[in-house]
Amino acid sequence: MRRKFGSDASDGTDPVAFVLSINLHRRHLTESQRSSVAAKLANMRQGERTDLEPSANLPKVSQADAAGMLNVSERSVTTAKKVLDHGSPELAAAVDSGAVSVSAAAAVSDLPQDEQAAIVAEGPRAVQAMAKAVKDR
Repeated sequence: MRRKFGSDASDGTDPVAFVLSINLHRRHLTESQRSSVAAKLANMRQGERTDLEPSANLPKVSQADAAGMLNVSERSVTTAKKVLDHGSPELAAAVDSGAVSVSAAAAVSDLPQDEQAAIVAEGPRAVQAMAKAVKDR
């Protein structure tokens, strides 16, 4: 059930694909930004049954489907989900703005949230340097 911006998007039967198709084409998002959007879009819990009908209000979207819709890898979506779940709001905002890559943010998200916020306040280069230091440990 991989969703793409195909006929479902143009005919309005898939509301998520429709909204993405009319909004994402006009924005120049980095891969990290698209990964973050996909992670926010993926609302299906791990191991959740896929044979049940989705809610009429909000269809269930797996990480794989979200990755396909935003043309990123599942690994990027998983990495972005880690930033959303464990990163400080400042760190997630830095990824959303395009200032920091999702991979660097994921490495920094292993630190305490107050340290993350302080590093983000120092700027994108500080985040990259800390990510490299964390990865080298």
